[in-house]
Amino acid sequence: AEIAESVRAALVRAGFEGRTIAELTDIASEEVVREFLGFFVMDGTTEKVGQDRYYDRGELAKLVSEGVG
Repeated sequence: AEIAESVRAALVRAGFEGRTIAELTDIASEEVVREFLGFFVMDGTTEKVGQDRYYDRGELAKLVSEGVG
């Protein structure tokens, strides 16, 4: 649970920049990060954009509502 919370928090902090898996490997191994991100995408809390960039859905919604992007 601690790793999951850390990955989520990193995505929130990243805001409109999002994060790649490589940028999150300081939290856990690439395989573990990839698994958590896949789960977050399936549960609707995270949005995958392109090949390898992930955004917190709430932060992405703020971006759209502010008309940035």
